[in-house]
Amino acid sequence: MDEIFLHSSVHAIKNLLVLANISALRLYWLIYRTGSPQIKADQLFKEFEWKSAYVYLREPIPSQAPSLQEVIFKIAIMGGYKNKKNQALPGIKTMWMGFSALAIAAETLNNFINLSTKT
Repeated sequence: MDEIFLHSSVHAIKNLLVLANISALRLYWLIYRTGSPQIKADQLFKEFEWKSAYVYLREPIPSQAPSLQEVIFKIAIMGGYKNKKNQALPGIKTMWMGFSALAIAAETLNNFINLSTKT
């Protein structure tokens, strides 16, 4: 019994680490892709994902996809970044917290969209 429990626990931990690594890699990749202002958010995010940042921050949703830089900045604000003059760029912890908030907001918005189209 202990071997099965230990084996399943190790397996669960490995799966969790794989998922965390995938999320961390996506976050790092997105942060480092922001150097090009020509990249639009819809090239790396689904429409409901980038729109959820605007909904979360209670800002008007643009009619066209904004730049990736703008959406990454919104994610930083969602993580607690304060837009003050001469402030350093957001750190990875702030970005991770914002990315986590974005994931929840995006899933909520997507569920809302799916529910409203069914009725």
